[in-house]
Amino acid sequence: MIKTEKTKIFRVNDDQLASEDLTTCLDVLNQGGLLIVPTDTVYGIVCNAFDPRAIQKIYDLKGRNYTKPLPILLSSSQQLGLVATDLPKEIFKLVDSFWPGPLTVVVRTAPIVLHASRGKETIAVRVPDHGVIKKILDEKQIPIVATSANLSGRPSLQRGIDVIDAFSESVDVIVDGGSCPIGQESSVVDATHFPFTVLREGALLKEDLLAAIN
Repeated sequence: MIKTEKTKIFRVNDDQLASEDLTTCLDVLNQGGLLIVPTDTVYGIVCNAFDPRAIQKIYDLKGRNYTKPLPILLSSSQQLGLVATDLPKEIFKLVDSFWPGPLTVVVRTAPIVLHASRGKETIAVRVPDHGVIKKILDEKQIPIVATSANLSGRPSLQRGIDVIDAFSESVDVIVDGGSCPIGQESSVVDATHFPFTVLREGALLKEDLLAAIN
């Protein structure tokens, strides 16, 4: 468990992050720190996707296997080209149906995010639908690494109070947004080549995903 000097805790109402708190969150990301923020699915530990040292902190904090890739959050589908290569043209119909929202797509990794993919050929990406993380992504305008706020092998956390209890001495900032609206992991689709494959049903029904894919 990583120890920080003091974790700042920001509480939000109606998913709106105060401007001064937003500035602090952006400063933490710029300086290689870690945030825990609410998303539409579950709480996530996030950092700058282009900062190898910050990415390493997440592995150390979670006790995560160092060979397992970390997912990436984007502000919009227009950023797909930053983190992925050889995108099938059909992917945009799929993501336009569910983004922002609880759909994660697995794509071929661009070289710039190899630290997050741990050198693997594919990486998972998503555009979340929650005011707090959307504001951070929109202001930061670069991809953010995000993984569920839990120790590896334990359940993902869906309530701010549980996140504070588990991580209040371990990250730079926790944004307490109460309970996550969906409270369930995202659905995952392998979109490396067409036809796509549903890897995990999650918050979206498999039949809805297949309808969009086909």
